[in-house]
Amino acid sequence: MLLLEEKTELASTCYYKSTNILASKYDSEKMLLAVIFDDGGQYVYEGVSNYTFQRFKIAESQGKALNTLLKGKFKFTRVEGKTDVTELKIFIESLGKE
Repeated sequence: MLLLEEKTELASTCYYKSTNILASKYDSEKMLLAVIFDDGGQYVYEGVSNYTFQRFKIAESQGKALNTLLKGKFKFTRVEGKTDVTELKIFIESLGKE
């Protein structure tokens, strides 16, 4: 479930209440959707339309939306290494309390 969306001119960063997906960043110009997972893993999906991103963003479950809207439909790249998501988790937890 979407907790917060921060928009800039070209990108949208979203934070979620989800068991597996913490956040996503969508670049509308490049049509790239980056997804950050609870374990610090990151994947970047290519060629994602704004329509598909909007459906992913507002879905009741981002995990289910990832499986139905993105997996097997878009080329993706796994970002090497893991990101330290400690601060991101604290931020998302604070959003859930508001």
